[in-house]
Amino acid sequence: VWKYSKGGYSSILNSKDRIYLPTTEGEFVSLDKETGLLKWSYKVKQGIATSASQFKGLVVFGESQGSLIFLDSATGKPVGQHTSGRGV
Repeated sequence: VWKYSKGGYSSILNSKDRIYLPTTEGEFVSLDKETGLLKWSYKVKQGIATSASQFKGLVVFGESQGSLIFLDSATGKPVGQHTSGRGV
């Protein structure tokens, strides 16, 4: 059993071997499900407005300025972004 000291308002995303969660500090983090160790972290400029979804090796979430952020779920590297012009 482990615990992580940062939290957020959106729900976590539970995958096969990782847990993904947004924090109140504008970070989106990936943790090893078994050990709780940080695998990667991605910082947004403002805040995270939505819970995340996972699809075909990507993690997708909305940031508070209206963009959808697409990250590689294994590395946390950004692979795309879509700005809707309004809140997501």
